[in-house]
Amino acid sequence: MATDNGLRGLPSVKSGLGRSRFHTLDASDAMRLSRWFGAPQADLAEALGRISRSAAEEGFSYAGREIGRSYFLNRGRPRVCPHCLVQHGYCRSAWDFVLVAACPQHVCALEDRCPVCARALDWNRPSLMVCQCWSDLRSWRPAAVDLHSLELAFARWVAVAVAPASIDQDRGSAVEAGQFGLLRLLRPLSLGAGLSLTYALASTAEYSLGMTGQRVRKKTSLLHARQVLQAADELVRRISEGQPIALRVSRRSVTLALLYEAMRRAKCPEDGSIALSLLSHILRQGGRTKWTGRYGQLSQMSLF
Repeated sequence: MATDNGLRGLPSVKSGLGRSRFHTLDASDAMRLSRWFGAPQADLAEALGRISRSAAEEGFSYAGREIGRSYFLNRGRPRVCPHCLVQHGYCRSAWDFVLVAACPQHVCALEDRCPVCARALDWNRPSLMVCQCWSDLRSWRPAAVDLHSLELAFARWVAVAVAPASIDQDRGSAVEAGQFGLLRLLRPLSLGAGLSLTYALASTAEYSLGMTGQRVRKKTSLLHARQVLQAADELVRRISEGQPIALRVSRRSVTLALLYEAMRRAKCPEDGSIALSLLSHILRQGGRTKWTGRYGQLSQMSLF
C-alpha cells in the first residue's frame, strides 16, 4: 500500500503514525492505516495480528490464528521465497513464523540475506520487492531443499494451518512421505498448540547436532529453526523406537508454560494428553534440571 501510494516503504508509514522505525505494526495500528489507504480495518487487523506487549493478556494472534507466544513470529528479520514473489507478487504470512525455513510450493529454502549487499533483509526497505540496496528480491536464486526433508514438511504444516488453499495438496502429500514423528504429532493440533509443543520438545531434548555445529542462539536465524525442528523430531524418534532418552529443563517455567499452552489448545483430549504426559513427567522430577530414562512417560505412544 505504501508503494502504490508513492511512499518509500514502511519507514514512511511508521513516521506518519508517530512510530519509530523499530516499531512492529500490529492490529492497534489498523484503524489509522484503514483511514489512510482505504483497506478494510478488520482485514488489516487480522493480517497484522495482535503481537504487541499489550496483546499478551488477550492472547497473541497472527493471520487469524492464536499463536501462544509473540516470539513464535520473526517480525524483525523477514524471509522470502523469490519464486513466490515472481508468481504471486506478495509475501506469505507463513514466512513470518520463526521455524519456517522453506517454501513447500517451490521446494526451496527461504532467503533472509541479500546476495548482492550481504545484509540481512529488513522490513524497512524501499519497497516490497527490493532490498535496502535496491536489489530485486525476485532475481535471487534460492537453494533447493530435499523434497522429503523435515523443514519442508514442517513448513507445509504451518502453511496449511495458516492458508489451506495456498498449498498444492498433491505436492504436499509427497513432502510428508518421510513420515516424521514430529509431524505425526503436530498434524491433529492447532497451530498455536503445535508450535508450543515443538518448542517444548526441543527445549527439553539432549541431542546431537550432527553436521550443524554448535547450537545457534539467535532465534531469528534459519539455522536456529532447523536445529529446533531437528531436536524435537529426534526426541520423538527416540521415544517411538523405545531408545533411552535424555531430557533437560534449564528454564523450567518456560517449558512448563509451553506444555500447558499446547495442552490447553489441543483440539481433543487424546491430543492434549501428549502435552499433559510430558508436563506430568517433568513435574515428577522435582528440582532436577536433567534426567535420563529408558522410555518417556507418554500415554499416547501409538501416536509416535
